[in-house]
Amino acid sequence: MKLHRYDLEDLENPYLTISEHIELDDQSYIEHERYSDMKDIYVSGHGFYDSKSNEFIVGLDITCSVTVPCAISLVPIEIDIETKLSETFMFEDNDLLEEDEDLILVEGLEIDLWPFIWSAILAEIPIKVVDPELETYPSGDGWRVLTEEDYTKEKEETLDPRLAKLKQFKFD
Repeated sequence: MKLHRYDLEDLENPYLTISEHIELDDQSYIEHERYSDMKDIYVSGHGFYDSKSNEFIVGLDITCSVTVPCAISLVPIEIDIETKLSETFMFEDNDLLEEDEDLILVEGLEIDLWPFIWSAILAEIPIKVVDPELETYPSGDGWRVLTEEDYTKEKEETLDPRLAKLKQFKFD
């Protein structure tokens, strides 16, 4: 999703309405260990270009589907992401850039919004996701995954070996 400075300057109205479905190709798809697939990306919002200060302000609503691994079983789960993005871009270096660290200086004449959209989506992906339909937990040779309730119950039933000798004594 790229916007050229000359196209922004040619706008009759400084307000720009953005509504776009983004299709990922090999060049725009960014691999990351937190997800295995990203699709159905829809971006909508508004932009405002101020020709006097050469600023472009954009506010976007982003929705998409992301496939992430289940934290317990590693089975792929598709989750829906909704997030917002708000950025201010400057086409020329000036004193405002030193005063406001949130301003982004555009190198060249074109703004590529995709890296900002991608990082907003990535920030919303949960670090751990557990499949809500998971019924059986994995286990192996000498290990098994416990629910928190099972762990608490097992801990209460297990006697501390340091106190095991006390069971032999009879107290009145």
